[in-house]
Amino acid sequence: MRADDKGVKFLILVVNYKMRLTESTTINSLFKVSKHLKNSNVLVWDNGPDKAGETDLNELNDKLPVVEYIYSEDNKGLSYIYNYVINNYLNQDGSKYDYLILFDNDSTFEDEFFIKVTNSICNNSDINLFTPIFKHQDIIISPADLFFIRMKRWKSVSVGKLKVKNKFAINSGMVISCKYLLNKFNGYDERVEYYGTDDDFISQYSKDNEYFFVVDYYFNHDFSMFTEITFEKELFRFKERKKAYKYIYSTNCLKKTTLNIYLFLISIKLAFKYKKIDFIGC
Repeated sequence: MRADDKGVKFLILVVNYKMRLTESTTINSLFKVSKHLKNSNVLVWDNGPDKAGETDLNELNDKLPVVEYIYSEDNKGLSYIYNYVINNYLNQDGSKYDYLILFDNDSTFEDEFFIKVTNSICNNSDINLFTPIFKHQDIIISPADLFFIRMKRWKSVSVGKLKVKNKFAINSGMVISCKYLLNKFNGYDERVEYYGTDDDFISQYSKDNEYFFVVDYYFNHDFSMFTEITFEKELFRFKERKKAYKYIYSTNCLKKTTLNIYLFLISIKLAFKYKKIDFIGC
């Protein structure tokens, strides 16, 4: 049975950056599963630096039932993009979409993803967040346990309805109830631009919800954090996460103090690892 036969309407957001649209594994996956998207819309947000050519745009329109393309040359932060979509697409008609799906440009999935997500939604209508499982080689990347900001990887997979407290999940592949986004969610903190937007969302979500749902589906994903580690990328990630955590946990004095100590110790560890003092005090 096709996913769209059950009447669940998705707004599917793909954030693209520095890649031709037709080279994106996410977009090519959507092409392959387009039969499940008859009731859904795809929104491609292209963060540049170059606008898509006519050939790529024609292919989008030819292979997807309903698609819209937005070009932004100034590389907007993810938090800005997510808030823009919530405020300008979901608010236009609260009944138009049931769930928002977030994707970046390098995930690979098959028909089974939409079938399992749709079935999970239909059997768990009280849940506002559904997420697949992400693995890198034999390591479970997402979901994970989260103790303050220290992440503990799962050694074995748990699926189904789970307590969301002290849990973490990455943005890509998240399926979020539009009713929750419109009626409960306060919006992404736009001071947290890239790294940390998933932490920000889960932190807020866990205050309003007791459960989330882990779909029994494994995503293939390009985790460059494991395969392309350089000093420059590590320093950028550390700066971004440091900034994000300070905003996310700024309201709790004990957590804020503990955070400063923890980040200082991590900065020393990274400074020794890369033999660069740039991490300290950045």
